[in-house]
Amino acid sequence: MERMTYSPDFEQAWKAYGRVPNQSKVMAAANWDKLKKSNMLPDESAMLGAISSYRSWLADVSRRQGRPFPQCHMATWLSPRQRKFEEWIPPQSPSEAPTAQFVSSWPQDIQDRICQYGVAAELFRAWFAPATFFPGPPPTIQAPSKLCQTFLETKFRRAIDKAISPDVRITVS
Repeated sequence: MERMTYSPDFEQAWKAYGRVPNQSKVMAAANWDKLKKSNMLPDESAMLGAISSYRSWLADVSRRQGRPFPQCHMATWLSPRQRKFEEWIPPQSPSEAPTAQFVSSWPQDIQDRICQYGVAAELFRAWFAPATFFPGPPPTIQAPSKLCQTFLETKFRRAIDKAISPDVRITVS
């Protein structure tokens, strides 16, 4: 039986994604190829950023629950119909995020409190740094895109409410 060969970019993503019991590398590679052919596959750094964000979230949830949180099979994560990876693509990679905005728009005490309430520092840099914080009243987070706004509302709302205030508005610039 001949061993399958995979594209180098898929192999890199496969290694970064990590081992999940009973997952199919063949199915994941097929979905990868479908996304690539239909131009729905993000560039390599965005995909690796998405994988990193997802794995950080998994680690954080697992730590808080005191047990491993089930990881989605990569074939499902890459499914052209579901495209679960899209919600994990940072709006900007941390290295591209403007440092001045990160430092000036997010006071250190706010950063610390948000991270204290369960947001990993890496996720903070990926999702909060591109947004601008205005202390208010009312306190407002101005997201650079609708995707970022939605992500902050759905994934981080509880941490924002606890760290800053339940009155924080999240808008799009």
